[in-house]
Amino acid sequence: MVTPLLSGFMGGFLATGLVRIPKFGMVESWRQIYFWEGLISIILSALAMVFLLQSPATARFLTAEQKELGVRRIRAESSINEHEKVKWRHVKAAVCNINSWFAAVLFSLFNVPTQSFFIFLATLIRAYVPKASN
Repeated sequence: MVTPLLSGFMGGFLATGLVRIPKFGMVESWRQIYFWEGLISIILSALAMVFLLQSPATARFLTAEQKELGVRRIRAESSINEHEKVKWRHVKAAVCNINSWFAAVLFSLFNVPTQSFFIFLATLIRAYVPKASN
């Protein structure tokens, strides 16, 4: 429930700052939001590809003993059988599981109103309190 609050908060500040950048070329100020946010995303994803590790075994800063310990811990905590293939009975079991449906319904019941509130909050304030939105 906190994530939509934080993303809306930070996105609003970021968009407010990006809209204030002067127009360049044929790019209007509101379109610059998409340009700059896209550019930031591309740069961060490139940095993540370079600096994020694939596994403890590939970490340059760990000793051989620490690497082995990290790999063993991940294997011990993982309940996934690497050699098991997904079969249709597994898919059917997941789709027919009442817990999956319950979680999906609860997620929708919480997420849709929360997201809608933050998406339309500025419009609602502008419509119902016009003096406050100026």
